[in-house]
Amino acid sequence: MATAPSSSLSYPQTFQTVAGPGKGISPKAFRDFLNETVNQDFLSNNPTQAVRDNKEKWIALLHGLSKEILGHFPYFEPELAGTINEKIALAHISLDIFPNVIQRAETLYSDAEDLTKVLFVKLLGFCTCAETWANVITDGQDETPSASALYPKASASLVCYLRALGNSLRYGRRQRLPLWKALDEILRASLDICEEITTNPLPSFPLRIQFFTTPHIVTDETTIDEQSGLCVTLPTDRQVSVFSSVTMEVISNAL
Repeated sequence: MATAPSSSLSYPQTFQTVAGPGKGISPKAFRDFLNETVNQDFLSNNPTQAVRDNKEKWIALLHGLSKEILGHFPYFEPELAGTINEKIALAHISLDIFPNVIQRAETLYSDAEDLTKVLFVKLLGFCTCAETWANVITDGQDETPSASALYPKASASLVCYLRALGNSLRYGRRQRLPLWKALDEILRASLDICEEITTNPLPSFPLRIQFFTTPHIVTDETTIDEQSGLCVTLPTDRQVSVFSSVTMEVISNAL
């Protein structure tokens, strides 16, 4: 079994929870790596400066956590209860990291503008998944983090993130636009999508929604960038109302 890399390096690209047995480091090793990384920078004498000094590492880590951990979390199905404790634990650790970085390192977003949008879309998609677990009691050892606690933690992280963008006076490196403009684009796209999926007939499910590009509803004829991280998938029509209500709740709490 591979061991977790040093936290001075970039995050491990794959691990067994996502990639399958034998295709990466173990979930435990990845969890240890995350804890080591957090302790190294956040418990330093100047955690804000520590994050900034290791900016490239944190950009890679946030991309990885949002796509590999949050982006692969499942919607609730009865047969999954009690079987995804590792995914739940990794999600909790990831969500503990986001608010700390968000509050300390807005330079990450100004220097990596694609990260600004990816974080929002992946956090929102995860909130939608986590909401379906909100009333579920998962089996496991006493120290196993609760799946039902994921949604309040995730939505609070997303609200914190949107407020950080709105309060920032920094400029994006390429577009030279203030980051609150990125917030404006995020809010407009979110409201447009909610209106579209709640007022118009929808194609077959699973429904794929892409942000910041039109058409928002992905069909077989739509060309999208699968690696962009800017899509949310709703497996059935039951998730349409969940996605809409979660989106509106997060936006109203952020403003």
